[in-house]
Amino acid sequence: DVLLGGLAFQALPASWDYLLFMQREATAVMGLPMFWVFLPLLVLLVMLVLRGAWRMVQLVKANL
Repeated sequence: DVLLGGLAFQALPASWDYLLFMQREATAVMGLPMFWVFLPLLVLLVMLVLRGAWRMVQLVKANL
């Protein structure tokens, strides 16, 4: 969990830049900005970071 959270943390800046870049494009059928299509990826990464941080806190508390 902690390793996965760390990797997700490393991916956050690049994913945010990609979201901002894709904001210019729209989906072919609905005309929705691609920002909204790829936003769940960013939400997933944030949740993985929070889960990894929470697990790290639990491990530190258990070792004290």
